[in-house]
Amino acid sequence: MFNTSAAFRLRYMRRVLFIAAIMVLPVTQTAADDHRDIVVHAGGAVEFSIDQDWTVSEVPVGREVRLYLTRGPLPKPLHALADGAWLVFHARARNQQLSDQRLAELMTARVREATASTPTFEPPEKSKVGGHAGLRGRFHTTVGDHTTRGVHLLAPVDGGLFELHMVAADADFAQRLGQLERILKTLKLRPPKQVRAQRAEGDAASILGNWKALHSRLQLQDDGRVVIRFDRKGNYAIDQRGTPVFDSNLTMLAGRYRAQDDLLLVTWSDGSRTNYRWRRQGPNLFLTDHTGRTSQLRRIY
Repeated sequence: MFNTSAAFRLRYMRRVLFIAAIMVLPVTQTAADDHRDIVVHAGGAVEFSIDQDWTVSEVPVGREVRLYLTRGPLPKPLHALADGAWLVFHARARNQQLSDQRLAELMTARVREATASTPTFEPPEKSKVGGHAGLRGRFHTTVGDHTTRGVHLLAPVDGGLFELHMVAADADFAQRLGQLERILKTLKLRPPKQVRAQRAEGDAASILGNWKALHSRLQLQDDGRVVIRFDRKGNYAIDQRGTPVFDSNLTMLAGRYRAQDDLLLVTWSDGSRTNYRWRRQGPNLFLTDHTGRTSQLRRIY
């Protein structure tokens, strides 16, 4: 049933090589104030202005794409961020309701995931974020004599959830919070633009657009083109003898697909072929390849 040439089959060297969407960098343009830039993220769902001395970096993290705002280069590893902020726009079903209690639970889980040590929380408060009702909470962590303070924001939007996380050293927190408030005053949140199928066949119209897996991104276009971009290096093709070609590091795959019911029949640019059986569940897409391996992808904009 599945026809994939040996020249194209990928070794899962240290991880599964699945699935990507083309990364679109934030569009920046000079604002009315010459010292501030306008940043547009997530297909226009998020827009704000920021001082030009900030560094704006779009980074894939797991099944999401975050926008980092820092005063200098990104820290390595990312979870060591101790002075700066990141934001992300999560896709969600348009009819999904999020209560304040659910938002508070989600906030607690996300802050614990983002901080290097166990945080202490203040009770969250209702807040207006980008013209939408949301929840704002403060927290702090202490390691030895070093205290880090932070703010976490969540705001549901029709078809999405806006999230912002900011941290700073205790001595710098008031200044950084003031800078964050200046950014939030310019923040605009909109429902994400939906992909409009012009030529897609059948049910494939519902899965057009961009999707994010743990280590890669996928873009399905309505003209039958498909692109996979890997988040990092370490992906190799296999030659006719089944040996990894280590001098052929793959960063992107491109090809064309045909849709038949719940199948995507893909022919890659080198002539090899792969079939994926797909199933969509809200903002999640599940793809199963010829080996029976299933990957979960998340809708991104």
